[in-house]
Amino acid sequence: MLRANFNYEAPSYVDNFAPYVLDALARRHPQAMTEAQVAEDVRNNFGFTIPDRVVGTLLKRASRKNQVQRSDTGYVLTASHLGKVPDVSAEVAKFGRQQQEVSSKFLDFVSGFAPQHLHLVQDEPARHLSHFVEAHAAPLLSHALRGNRRNIEHDDMTGPDFLVNVFIREIGDKDATAFGYVVDLVKGAILAAVVDLGTGQLKRKLRDLHLVLDTPILLKALGFQGAEHQRATTQAIALAATHDAQAVCFPHTIKEVDGVLDSVVPVLRSRGARAGALREVDAHFLDKGSMPADIEIERGNLRNRIRSLGIREVQPPDNHYTYGLDEGALDALLEKHVHYRSPGTRRYDVDSLSAIHRLRKGSSAGDFEKCGFVLITDNVNVIRAARRVDERHEWPLAMHDADMAALLWVRSPAVNEDLPRMQLLATVYSGMQPGGHLWAKYLDEIERLQISGEVSEDDALLLRARPEARSALMTETLGEGVDIDRESIAAVLDRVRDDLQHPVKTQLATAELAREAALHAAQAAQQSQQSEKEQRESVEREVEDLRHQVASMRQAHGAQHESIRERAETHARRMVSVLIYGLGAVLVAGAAVRVAAPEWSNKLPNWLALTFLACGLLVFGVGAWRHFAGGSLREWARKVEKPLARRLERRARRRAGLPDAAS
Repeated sequence: MLRANFNYEAPSYVDNFAPYVLDALARRHPQAMTEAQVAEDVRNNFGFTIPDRVVGTLLKRASRKNQVQRSDTGYVLTASHLGKVPDVSAEVAKFGRQQQEVSSKFLDFVSGFAPQHLHLVQDEPARHLSHFVEAHAAPLLSHALRGNRRNIEHDDMTGPDFLVNVFIREIGDKDATAFGYVVDLVKGAILAAVVDLGTGQLKRKLRDLHLVLDTPILLKALGFQGAEHQRATTQAIALAATHDAQAVCFPHTIKEVDGVLDSVVPVLRSRGARAGALREVDAHFLDKGSMPADIEIERGNLRNRIRSLGIREVQPPDNHYTYGLDEGALDALLEKHVHYRSPGTRRYDVDSLSAIHRLRKGSSAGDFEKCGFVLITDNVNVIRAARRVDERHEWPLAMHDADMAALLWVRSPAVNEDLPRMQLLATVYSGMQPGGHLWAKYLDEIERLQISGEVSEDDALLLRARPEARSALMTETLGEGVDIDRESIAAVLDRVRDDLQHPVKTQLATAELAREAALHAAQAAQQSQQSEKEQRESVEREVEDLRHQVASMRQAHGAQHESIRERAETHARRMVSVLIYGLGAVLVAGAAVRVAAPEWSNKLPNWLALTFLACGLLVFGVGAWRHFAGGSLREWARKVEKPLARRLERRARRRAGLPDAAS
């Protein structure tokens, strides 16, 4: 709910709570309300508590802005501001719908991921999500500062918490919207956690604050516990620098980091078969496939890498006699609360806490900003033991790195909006790793099955060294080691094999799809070629048909032309023959008349006499032409027939609609 109303532009952190106070007054208007009544209404309506003193601060600020006015019985909204109160309920309802959507997606995820465990969360999915955020993702600063932070470690992320953890990791990879809703839930929890701090502490400068990084935090910052932890830690260090706080470390801490790296070498050589808990640093280098030589390179560059992160090395003061701490009592406290695997690790923690005590000169104020030096660690049991040191430290000697990041973030969330998201991812990543007790039982069972011959040497190596095995182990057991037996190991091995074969199967499936696509493409190309061939053959047939048609048309056209020519020549010959025979007949008739009836010849009409004369002249002309030009009458006739035939042919072509022979 706080996250739903969070405003980066608010004058101070506490002003983000003002809308809830004004909403309470609007609900009771025109009734006047005291500070305690407003706080109770906020608690009843929205489910979180704003301390009375913070409510009083907000009401006084609202009064100066003429938003509320004070009476003898309390505070009441002014008439001018009554209609301007932000609709917090609408924002909260919207935020509630988002969280309901996340709850629904959570149940859907569990149904597919681990249906056998659905009964653990199906009744109250929202409660399990909320519990995970409060217990693992959002630091409960109000409890941490009182010294009673819940003793919850990542090893305890089992059962429903583990299902929530895997779900958040899944949506972090695949559903940015739903993951954003969860991040908002974390931010709201952080904001609610620090409301007890008041307003003054969040305005003070941090230039005198030294954040002394413990070994686990250096390992995170250096990237030796995974990329998620590295991003979250380096962002917190950068955010501290923006507030002028200094990130430092002790020389013995660097020495311990070097020792941790050295202890990874036998893990790599045994590929995870070493007995005991599998640390995150071990898992990191195993998953990378690192070799012992890679570890030696990291050890050689260690100090340069630390300096490059902006972390300064400081020497512990040598003033045991002046500000000495009862290190024997501290050692006993640590031994009681922290289950160390080696006395050397406990000695390093004693040295660090003792050095913080001396740097503070034996005491510290009760404010984060004024404590001077504080050890930043992720070991809640070290923090618990440090709070029980019988000294004058109002601010504890050690605090959790998530608490430190949250305190820095709420001072200026706009500077690094992404920090809570990185912290959540780091928490989720850690929650995917099996706890020490579970891992030890797991290794013992693998060894027993390997000795009995039920698990081969190669399978044992897979079960110990592969990251898929750790994920499968958590999925099968939900982080609980009560059922580690032959069946659970077999189930883990089956999951590992499936996970390892998945990329190959995916590649085979991809190759098969590619093969089918290529086959379809080849078939399509073949069909296309066949179609093109058929089309080409069809076109060729059509062209051949057209060629035959054109040839036929040309042949018919030629025959038609020849027929016209022949008819014209025949007609011309007939016309010349008729002319010759006609002339001959006329001359014969005239001669016959003169011989048979001479008396009639004198009585013939003039036109007839002229006709006979013309015929005679024509005959004379033809005879003279033959005499001088030579040739027979037939040859003479041909010379007359040819031009006549061409003329008759042209006339016939025009009547038939054909072009002239010359064209």
